Amino acid sequence: MKYLIKRVHHSLKELTFDASKLNDDFFASMATCSKLAYLKLRDCFNMGQLGFGAILRLDNLETLDVSYSSRSSFLTDLDIAEAFSGRKLPNMQTLRLDGIMKLGDRSLEAIAPACPNLTYLWLDHCTAVTDEGMQSIIRECLLVEQLWLMGMRQLTKRCVEGIHNLTKLQQVCFVCSASRDSCNLQIELQMAIPPWAQKHIQVSAS
Repeated sequence: MKYLIKRVHHSLKELTFDASKLNDDFFASMATCSKLAYLKLRDCFNMGQLGFGAILRLDNLETLDVSYSSRSSFLTDLDIAEAFSGRKLPNMQTLRLDGIMKLGDRSLEAIAPACPNLTYLWLDHCTAVTDEGMQSIIRECLLVEQLWLMGMRQLTKRCVEGIHNLTKLQQVCFVCSASRDSCNLQIELQMAIPPWAQKHIQVSAS
């Protein structure tokens, strides 16, 4: 794979592959793919700070999907935060980090200023995230159209109320569990959606 990247790195614009057996040495080699706009890495369990940071040096990225890499013992909340910190990624529109259970508030506080033009954000089952981290997204990523928050157990009414700021929002996916608190939050979310957006919002329950 590394040899292939070396041969086509100048022209590569889209890439999807199984990264379960790859490490930071390989991910670092991808930093030369300057035209890459779409990147989906399945099961990148061995990715660490160096590899993730190298990927974020791809300034033309429009879509980054590293979802469900939660088995990684290397990539922490601080690693993700430091990789995004100080970066300017104006082309980034779609970001999938769902299932990365170590991702927390520090990550979102760094992602928000780095990716001001985000339109699609998946954070399903990022259970370390609290209202504090979500407030960063709500304040700075005002172009968000779809927001996926399934399994976000620490979110409260404060986060729900902040959704009013996302005037471009078309879909919120908040799937509540069987617990009473989670279902109450799902009801609050429905009530918090401003009337002008009610017909566009889709809130699911299970």
